[in-house]
Order: sequence, then C-alpha cells, then structure tokens
Amino acid sequence: MPEPYQVVVNIYNSAGELVRSLYNGTSEYSADQAQVLETVSPTGAVQVDIAGLDGNAGSNLEWNANNNSGQSVQSGVYTVVITSKNSFGQIQTQTKAVSVLAVGGQATLNIYNSAGELVANLSGALANDTSAPISMSLELPSGQNGMVASTNPNSKQGLVIKLTFADGNTLDVPWTGLNSQGQPLQPGNYLATLSMAEPGASKVVQTQPFVLLNAPDFGAAGMAQSAVAAPNPVQGGSFTVQYQPDGVDSAVATLYDLAGQLVCVGMSSGPNTLSFSGKWSAGVYLLDFEVRDGGSGILARKVIKVAVVR
Repeated sequence: MPEPYQVVVNIYNSAGELVRSLYNGTSEYSADQAQVLETVSPTGAVQVDIAGLDGNAGSNLEWNANNNSGQSVQSGVYTVVITSKNSFGQIQTQTKAVSVLAVGGQATLNIYNSAGELVANLSGALANDTSAPISMSLELPSGQNGMVASTNPNSKQGLVIKLTFADGNTLDVPWTGLNSQGQPLQPGNYLATLSMAEPGASKVVQTQPFVLLNAPDFGAAGMAQSAVAAPNPVQGGSFTVQYQPDGVDSAVATLYDLAGQLVCVGMSSGPNTLSFSGKWSAGVYLLDFEVRDGGSGILARKVIKVAVVR
C-alpha cells in the first residue's frame, strides 16, 4: 500500500552548491522508486525527467538546466539528489550525476563611443538566426573613410555591418548613425562589437573601429565655407572662385586690396563658379565671398586671402 512521503528534489553543481530546488512536497512513493532520465529538450539543452514520484509530486518532474533565478547554467556535471522521509522518520536518498552542455548563447551586436559607452544595440537584427556569428566586417560608403549620421532609413551614407555565421550564411546589418533613442550621434570615433553571451560569461568575438563624420551643411553657411579661390597664388591676371550651392541663395564675390579699395567684382562663368580677371599689382588681396537671399540680405560670408605674383 502506498504511504505518504515527504520528498525533496534538489540540483547541485560540482562544488556542492544548490543550483535548483526542483520540488519539496509529498509523494506516494519513496526516492528509491524514482527514475532519473536524461533527454534533450526542444531548445537543445539537457532535460532531466524524474519519473515514479506520483501524488502531489506529479508523475514527471523536469529540469531544463536552469537555476532558481530561471537562468541557464554553465556546462558541467550536476547532481540530482532525491530525498524521501516516511511517517516513521526513515530517510532514503537517491543521487544521479548528469552532464549539461550549454547551448550556444545569444549573439549581441553593439556600437560604443570613444568613452566606452553603449550608444546603439543592433542585436535585434540577429533574432531569427539559429547559427552563431563567427566574423564581422564593415562596409563604409563608397569613397569615404567614415560615415555620416542620418535620420533617413534609406540613406546610402550609412554603415553596413557584414556578419558571417558558422553555418556559412551571411547577414547585412545597416546602421545610419542613430543611437538607441533614434537621435543622430556626434562625429567622432566609434567601435562595433560582436559578442556571444553564454551562461555566466560573455566573449567578444570581434571589434571593428570606424569614424562618424560631420554632416555636410547644405545651407547658406555651408555654401560660404565651401568657397575656394584657384589658383592661389595667382600667376597672371585671372582666377576663379568655386563653391557648393544651396539651391536657393545667390553668391557675390568682391576683391579688395589691403587698403579696402574695390579692385574687381566676380562674374558668373558657369555653374557654381565666379571668375576674376584684371591687371593687378603683385601683393595680397582680400576676397569677400557673400551668400545673399536673392535681395541685398547677407546670409553668410567668407573672407579669403588671395596672393598675386608677377
């Protein structure tokens, strides 16, 4: 006839530390009736089934290689200890060693700034991959040694992080220079880091440094700062000023001598180009480049020194 037993099922690691309290309650059968069977869980981790403890203990108890906090344990040898005590105080104990081989951990892909602060987490792009990434390379915009932050998700000026997995598959993860809050980051040096987070540890697989560049200014200030006189020094009596237009405003350039007297006004000679021509004495002149709003309003200006040699 079955009688009530008080049964305790605990899991210990190789150091004898309690890892998981699996059951503490009553059962109709003693510990020597239990069977400890190792199988494979749907997630690939070791699963321990404890059969034979009927009653409140249930016909099967399962341990899916996690601790009392619900975290996966590290690889190693663990001991299942089943203890039962009957109404007369008699105690029976059964132990069984089981080997746990932790499955591959979660891959993380992060961006850090030069101060080592995490600014962007791109790990969501890896959620559907079952194989572990083993290498990483960076692809910058063509002809650039860095990238420019952009809020445009279709920007061609962003960074592409190319990942290669253990099963041979590859994945391109685009990043447009935004932080985790969706805001553009400041120019500077950054680091892409690929890591594998495993139970109790995290291993960095690879790191790649890159540079975030200043975003170009296509407004009036950027138009003024882009103005360049060439050739400079001027040999002879002509040179041009080239600039980046902003698509709205106009450019006016005037040449003065060091006494502040007007020498010459630039004439349009093609797209984004003003020409200067004359017979000037050798010396240093000041070129006043102005960006105007279509009227007489000056939006931005730049003064360029021009040397004339004979």
